[in-house]
Amino acid sequence: MARLGFVGLGNIGGAVAAHLVTDGHEVTVTDLDGERARAVAGATPVDSVAEVAAAADITFTSLPSPAAVAAVAGEWAGAAAPGAVLVDLSTTAPAGNQEIAAALAERGLHFVEAPLTGGAAGARDRSLVFMVGGEPDPVARVAPLLDELGRATFHLGPVGTGTTMKLVNSLLAFACTWASLEALALAVAGGVDVRRAVEVVRTGGATNFFVDRAVDGIDQRGRPVDFALALAAKDAHLVSEVAAAHGVSGAVAAALVEVLDDVVGRGLGDRDWSDLVLAAEQRSGVTLSMAPGREGRVGRVPIEEGYFTVPSDPDERPRLLGSRCTACGEVFFPRRLVCARCLHEGCDDVELGPTGRLWTWTYVRVPLFAKKDGSVSAYGVGQVDLPEGPRVQAILLGGPDDFAIGMEVELDVEVLRTDGDGNDVVIHRFRPTAVGP
Repeated sequence: MARLGFVGLGNIGGAVAAHLVTDGHEVTVTDLDGERARAVAGATPVDSVAEVAAAADITFTSLPSPAAVAAVAGEWAGAAAPGAVLVDLSTTAPAGNQEIAAALAERGLHFVEAPLTGGAAGARDRSLVFMVGGEPDPVARVAPLLDELGRATFHLGPVGTGTTMKLVNSLLAFACTWASLEALALAVAGGVDVRRAVEVVRTGGATNFFVDRAVDGIDQRGRPVDFALALAAKDAHLVSEVAAAHGVSGAVAAALVEVLDDVVGRGLGDRDWSDLVLAAEQRSGVTLSMAPGREGRVGRVPIEEGYFTVPSDPDERPRLLGSRCTACGEVFFPRRLVCARCLHEGCDDVELGPTGRLWTWTYVRVPLFAKKDGSVSAYGVGQVDLPEGPRVQAILLGGPDDFAIGMEVELDVEVLRTDGDGNDVVIHRFRPTAVGP
């Protein structure tokens, strides 16, 4: 039995920590969300990284960014006993990991990088693949634990090589997925059935893991988040930066950065990677479906008629539908027949927006449109001052850090569901105004 620690108990970290407990180890855990730490049955939850370091000979981390890894490593080093090992499972930057390893070595501590592939599902069923970088002695101490948690462990060399390999793997996975979605969108736009296109590619010589396996699930939208698109965008930036640092051509990586930044800008960042298909549809104006009867051009209809326009061109902004009094000129939203200001009976229909200024906003956790699933993601609700005068309340696209009072926002639509005729039913929302290239 080993004395182990774990910092960062998200989808992957929580599952891995639970396995370590099941395997009979003494595990001390912490997370910024204390509930996650308390949820690991059999582990000892504590409030700080220092407490984990003091209780463990080997500590694992699974964190969302290079900055988070560096911060945790610094705090861990202040309380770890000489000879202790820090094992990072995160996707980070090779240079940053090398700096951490050098700083820890000066204090008699060890650093091993072990980024992984397989995601949350692989963590749950112990089918992860670890790409390890580190000195032979600490790697030898860690390898038996990794072998129990996954199906393969590759020691690739010193610190930096494991993370480089993880970014190589991410580049290939992201590129295959997006290229496949773009190719299928082109096929549909040219009148080819998605299922027939997939059959041809699988039979010919251009197939890949996405076309062979993942494409069959593209109709399963809104899955529980195993790997968020925002994290994919972060990883794409890392790939591009590392390629530039080595003087390697990064054209594909740069294209992926543009695509995934746009995905996050469309409000899809907190969705699972499998919902990348939504961005492909929105950018191409087609429906991608393996289900009979849904292939062809996207038909978009509003959730309720008379409140906003739904342009056929996906690059054209929708507008709210309001009224202007023919007597006093006051503008209203939604539409009305009688002016609320002068009570004149006679108002003309007008289109409003598509931009406005955010007057106030908040974040809530209330199911949208009577959704009854078990998990409800937080979303923004705000009041927007339109240039024509009305102040309207609407749902906001983006995270809490994306909004500020007084900022410009623009109207957009988002697919809510598909109706019986195969049309995408859309709702209107406001998002931060897109910044030009």
